[in-house]
Amino acid sequence: MDMSNRDDFIAVVNTLKTLSHTITDEQNRSLLQQAVHNHGLSVETALEIIESLGITVGERINYFEVLGFSIEELTSQDESSIAKNLENAHIKHYTESLQAGGLPRQDGKTQEQWRKILNQAYDTLKDPIKREDHIQNLQTQTSHEEKPSSIVNELSNPADTSLQVAVPEEMVLIPSGEFQEMVLIPSGEFQMGNSDENANIRETPVHIVETDAFYIDKYPVTNEQYKAFIDANPLWRKPSDRMWLDLQKWYDKYKAFIDANPLWPPLWRKPSDRMWLDLQNWYDKGNVRYNYIYDKYHDGEYLRHWKNNEFPSETADHPVTNVSWYAAMAYAQWVGKRLPTEAEWEKAARGGLNGQKYPWGDSINSSMANCSENADKTTSIGKYPANNFGIFDMVGNIWEWCLDEYVMDFYTSSTSLNPIAGVDSKKDLDNLIRNFREVDSDHVLRGGTSFISSEPIHTSARWGGIPILTEFTASYLTKFLDTFTRTIAANIGFRCVWDTKVKTNS
Repeated sequence: MDMSNRDDFIAVVNTLKTLSHTITDEQNRSLLQQAVHNHGLSVETALEIIESLGITVGERINYFEVLGFSIEELTSQDESSIAKNLENAHIKHYTESLQAGGLPRQDGKTQEQWRKILNQAYDTLKDPIKREDHIQNLQTQTSHEEKPSSIVNELSNPADTSLQVAVPEEMVLIPSGEFQEMVLIPSGEFQMGNSDENANIRETPVHIVETDAFYIDKYPVTNEQYKAFIDANPLWRKPSDRMWLDLQKWYDKYKAFIDANPLWPPLWRKPSDRMWLDLQNWYDKGNVRYNYIYDKYHDGEYLRHWKNNEFPSETADHPVTNVSWYAAMAYAQWVGKRLPTEAEWEKAARGGLNGQKYPWGDSINSSMANCSENADKTTSIGKYPANNFGIFDMVGNIWEWCLDEYVMDFYTSSTSLNPIAGVDSKKDLDNLIRNFREVDSDHVLRGGTSFISSEPIHTSARWGGIPILTEFTASYLTKFLDTFTRTIAANIGFRCVWDTKVKTNS
């Protein structure tokens, strides 16, 4: 058997897997057809590959059994009891999976895959309509399942290749190095916005958006990654704490000398405020000035937790925070990427799900995302479950900058194909990326985390920030909240995307 054919088929299956770990019988049949006719594989080999990659075929997962119930046991209860027992079972099994760490399960699934199934089971069974549909599927699936042996003869006809698994035409090989930890989001449509009755006007109306295929970072940019950027680009370093202390000490000594020598010429006896301004001007004009970020690119809290351009110990794999839009754009440009558009961000965050509140469904708790009591502190990337696309921390942990200008009612007038607020053409986009330092308009923030409520952090939540903003403050948030109760955590960071149509030889 030609190993290249096998590898090519594995690539096809992995592409489909980015959409969902569960495929229909028709998709399974299509994959087997491609394996036989396009890649020269046997049906048995193709089935082995599909199973080894963790693909589940059809509606074969019994969500009742996943959470430890029988259909009769659960459906005999009233809705209040069902809701309570489902929640308790979900928390129990989810916690057990988290405690298992990276230990493989006996059924061959990873703990991460199992937690996704637990979330799907909980979201399905707590909804009476979805629960009934699931029961119907379980009761009728046996008669509709296609056994592998039943299609072997059918696949022996080489002319039967009408069914093909859709693979994005723009697919290119991801280069090594900084592109390794990225996920392909295929081109296509999704529902953008919030249809809840009490949805914020910023998130309405729900509308259909189509994007080209793109790659997005699996994780937010970390402290360690950002440190490499500022080491290579001194203009984006944080002003040294030691440097400012030395300057302040010099100023104090200079002022004490002037005060102790009243007979010195008046030229030397400038008012203290004027003298301090002169010192600042001198400092700004010196060579040392070019070793840190310009004031116009941040709000004074840039990399607030760092000391002397070093991040706090044991936080190398935490998301970098207190980063302005300008700094995020500069980093993205340095690694050959860009910030995601608002549409790209929400499409990636939803993980292939439409109409659901969070990246994994309609429920959330502190075991699924960094929110509630721990929201003022970042956690390591990848600590919480990924969505169906395999992307982490799309809600919780930090707020993330997007490429778009923030326009509150943008959804009422946006285009359906690759919408970007403030950008009307490819030329405008190129100009924005090239001349980002000249931008002064508010830009979109997504994701985020909250101290006491998950309400502000659902996948459709939209916020805006001036481009120098590095953290949310009480005074700033009053622009968005009628009554501010300090529920929004301050952390602002970002992740990047890469256009699949961009070619590279690296």
